[in-house]
Amino acid sequence: MTHACVSVTDASAVLPLTTRVGTTVTWVPRDGGSGSGADDHSASHVSAVRRASLPTGPGNVWLAAEQSVARYIRAHPVHERGMDRERVYFSGYWSRGKAEGE
Repeated sequence: MTHACVSVTDASAVLPLTTRVGTTVTWVPRDGGSGSGADDHSASHVSAVRRASLPTGPGNVWLAAEQSVARYIRAHPVHERGMDRERVYFSGYWSRGKAEGE
């Protein structure tokens, strides 16, 4: 089972995807909130992750996102779903408003 939550600028950026059996894609438009910026967008992602089916047995969570979004989401699988920390990988690999290397 794979569940991907994919950030897009707005609903017009949603693309038709062909996926494997057992794969679910949830599109998370960045314009879907109250307009309060990063915290609002983070909340949209957390909401999408909370609704996602996560593995109850063997399995892993892989999360890569903008740094503030990743930080906001990363604790959910461990603290709210009881997953082993070793099964959760996260990377906040860019930071909004900063150039590469800053």
